[in-house]
Amino acid sequence: MHDNEIESAITETDARLEVKFPLANRTSAGVDAAIRSHPMGFERLFPTRWIHNIYFDTPDLSCFYTSMSGASQRLKLRLRWYGDPAGPGGGALEWKWRRNTLGRKWVAPVDWEGSLEKQRWSALRIGFRAELGARQRASFDALALPTLLNRYRREYWISRDGSIRLTLDDQLSFVPQRSPLAPQMRGSIPWGRMRVLEIKAPATSTQAVRNAARGFPYRPARFSKYTAGMELSLPHRVSA
Repeated sequence: MHDNEIESAITETDARLEVKFPLANRTSAGVDAAIRSHPMGFERLFPTRWIHNIYFDTPDLSCFYTSMSGASQRLKLRLRWYGDPAGPGGGALEWKWRRNTLGRKWVAPVDWEGSLEKQRWSALRIGFRAELGARQRASFDALALPTLLNRYRREYWISRDGSIRLTLDDQLSFVPQRSPLAPQMRGSIPWGRMRVLEIKAPATSTQAVRNAARGFPYRPARFSKYTAGMELSLPHRVSA
């Protein structure tokens, strides 16, 4: 995917606004109180669940370095599944574009037999490619290097009027993907001091997002779990 394709992707009608609050060294009780006391009246939307992602990049880590450079347009590709950390049965490939605070995703469900840690990337890639369209396949082929596994627990909230959704992620950890042969599921690097609160709304809801952001005692900032995890794990990758 190049800049013109990213531009086209995130200006479609399913683009959404995403505003993040990276919260270092904040207690869970304090963040929970900030959500519950917000004037928009947030309530729980879904049960809390664990999310697992394996990210892919080019051999020269162009997605990582583009994000590090502060570029307004970014692309990430990840394999995502929920619940069981072993990843039994299947998940989805997700392409995530961002331009400043606008984001959009492609999602392609994929399957495998048994737990993910018992798979080989060569077999997984063959199976995944068979499920993809031509544009998705070209991007998947370009982003061939598995680089990082991250895990976190996510809470889901929605405003009383239904205009704003929140997610709160905590208990973050990362596993460097040292081998191109098979998924690496062990040897995690915990990052327990960080929580990430995120506002999500349709791209047309600019004022509602502003109102939601003003209701929190936190400052929004750019933040990427992939970039943060790579920064933490690169020394481990080099020493492996």
